[in-house]
Amino acid sequence: MQDANRSRAARVLFVAVAFATTAYVASITVAPLVGRDLASSAALSGLPWAAGILGTGLGSVPLAQFMARFGRGPGLVLGYVTGGIGTVLAVGAIANGQFWFFVAAVIVMGAGNAAAHLSRYAAADLYPARERASALGMLVWAGAIGGVAGPALLDPSARASANFALPRLAGPFIVGAIGYAIAIAAIGALLRRTPSALVPHDLDAGVSNRSVVDMWRAPRAQIAVVALAVAQMTMVMVMAMTPVHMRDHGHGLGAVGFVISLHVFGMYGLSPISGHLAGRFGGIQMVVTGFAVLGAGALVAAVVPPVAGLWLAVPLFLLGWGWSLTFVAGSALLTHGLTYGDRTRLQGATDAVTWAAAGVAGLSSGVLVGSFGYAVLCVIGAGLVIVPVLLITRFRRRLVFVQSSFDSKSSASELMQ
Repeated sequence: MQDANRSRAARVLFVAVAFATTAYVASITVAPLVGRDLASSAALSGLPWAAGILGTGLGSVPLAQFMARFGRGPGLVLGYVTGGIGTVLAVGAIANGQFWFFVAAVIVMGAGNAAAHLSRYAAADLYPARERASALGMLVWAGAIGGVAGPALLDPSARASANFALPRLAGPFIVGAIGYAIAIAAIGALLRRTPSALVPHDLDAGVSNRSVVDMWRAPRAQIAVVALAVAQMTMVMVMAMTPVHMRDHGHGLGAVGFVISLHVFGMYGLSPISGHLAGRFGGIQMVVTGFAVLGAGALVAAVVPPVAGLWLAVPLFLLGWGWSLTFVAGSALLTHGLTYGDRTRLQGATDAVTWAAAGVAGLSSGVLVGSFGYAVLCVIGAGLVIVPVLLITRFRRRLVFVQSSFDSKSSASELMQ
């Protein structure tokens, strides 16, 4: 692929992810509030948020399979269209006071978020193997835009929605529909102008007869799926309960916002650096480094005195940066060593496992805090990082062979043995 076409494709992917992430974040942020209003129950208020995670996980596998057969571009368009449909259905559910229809709509909306996350692999495919970690990190960085823009649009969109005689909380979902529409337009325009723009750098025969389970038996694939799932669980467990912990000890929304903002900056703002480090030192090494930072952040959060709430910004930043290092490096492990079709299916299945783990962590975090307290929750989160480290230790000799084989440009089939 010519450098000009590759750069154009990377920029379009970045823009599409930025708008799609804004769409999802704006919508999912108010989903628990909508759920509480529609169900008139605090117990059910968290269900729409869990539905968004469920939709992301459920959408990852079929979208990846579609991409393996028809290409990244059409798959991204399909995912963003589905996400846009979900936001429109959500507006209808809110306007008509239908709780369960709203939950179903959020599940559909999750497919758009799945497409945004799978975009990181589309960006990696544009480059030779040695440059893929950096490309992947740049696409994760686009999530920072959505993380900032989504919450910032909540109040203006709510006021605009009320001006059109719609419920105020429908406004963020209208923003979501607009965001997905822009993402669709961006990818569509790119494909019309340059149909081959998102063709992988190493496009080959496509899909073999190997099952995803068989591919997961390879050491590097096992490490990738365990690393991504555990990093997501640790991050979600601690992050989700930090605002509750701070509020329960008398800290206001300003303090909570400051702490979470630094956490989000650690997650997304440093992802280009995470990608560069993974490309420079290797995915395995940076997965271990990421878990060291992630575990340290969780342990420090456990010992910060409740009255010193603002100091939680330090461990929450470490938690975000550790997640970034692990997420980017773990994802990079799945960007080479297989045919395009096989690795695309493997990537989608791994994302589904990752989001399922996030859902379990989100649902269990409240129970753990209620039963044992915030400090114990943080220690449990830190303890989870032992699992992938033990797995890497188990495979260390084979991983040395894999890395040396990769350096010597061995065949793809050798790399995932």
